[in-house]
Amino acid sequence: MPHEFRRITFTHAEVREAIGRSDTKPVKGSLGGEVTSLLPVHSNGDFLFQISMIDPAEGREHKAYFEEDDLIQAIIGHCRDQGIPLPRTSIKTLTVVEQEPVGELRVIDNRLCLDVSMGEMAVAEPGTDSGKDGD
Repeated sequence: MPHEFRRITFTHAEVREAIGRSDTKPVKGSLGGEVTSLLPVHSNGDFLFQISMIDPAEGREHKAYFEEDDLIQAIIGHCRDQGIPLPRTSIKTLTVVEQEPVGELRVIDNRLCLDVSMGEMAVAEPGTDSGKDGD
């Protein structure tokens, strides 16, 4: 069982700030304006996050596409900059992302969420004791 599970939810403004402060660049599209929506998408076999932004001065929408690992790095950097606590055993350096998954990004109610689990995950295997009497 996981020792700890956290879901940290970010507003559109926080996502925009995280991207703006990091070295993260979109794999496709351009940045501009305020975030209006977030959407996980598949593009040419890749899993990406589409971030739609509108620039009020231009009056047009921009779409930028980010790889999950790049977006995770931007979000983790934002957490550090803002003093948002992260589970102690999860992230020591940003390079951990390259070695193994730090967490998963999800979009829930049009908000970006970082889900982080620590500890050993217990997986029930067929034929193992389910904890019920008489099985």
